[in-house]
Amino acid sequence: IGNMTLCTLSDHVGRKPVLCSCLAATCACYSAMVVVGSVQQLIALRVLQGFFCGTVACAKIYVCDCTTVEERAEYLANVGSASALSIVMGPALGGACALVSIPFAFQLFA
Repeated sequence: IGNMTLCTLSDHVGRKPVLCSCLAATCACYSAMVVVGSVQQLIALRVLQGFFCGTVACAKIYVCDCTTVEERAEYLANVGSASALSIVMGPALGGACALVSIPFAFQLFA
């Protein structure tokens, strides 16, 4: 849902404003996760943050807009590699920090 909505929005208002707004909203959601008072609030913030993860598709479209046909494959591969690396490293680092304490992990990565 986030991908479709955000990519359509980026067609109308521009890629950079959508990317910057979504990254700011994601940061705000992560920061709010530090101070939540219940599991329901944490789940609601996670759902909202998940909506704003549509930035990956917008970033790929932005790369396609800004590169030549010859460069496009290389730059899209870089975006894909960074995305895949974050999927692997994020939970690993979060789990290692959660061994210290769960609030510490949230505070560190917010």
